[in-house]
Amino acid sequence: MVWEHLDESAFDGPEYTNVSQGWKNDETDAEVTIFRVQGTGLEEVTECEWAVQHPDFEDKNTHFFDSEDDAENFAQEYIEEHPAPEPVY
Repeated sequence: MVWEHLDESAFDGPEYTNVSQGWKNDETDAEVTIFRVQGTGLEEVTECEWAVQHPDFEDKNTHFFDSEDDAENFAQEYIEEHPAPEPVY
């Protein structure tokens, strides 16, 4: 599989505030992360509790959800539909 589910220890840096799950593409180093919105500054733009961030900027790269399950479903769908996205960072 091209996408690797990351261990919690991968989220120690400040760029991973409130991340609960993440995946990294072992071919392109692109990442998809699920995180809690509270404390990130994004609570100013959404009332949702969870978000998914991915490397695709053509549309928008952050999507908001009311539940972690909904966020995880979106992340899984993104990963299946984008086997080798380019990293944008």
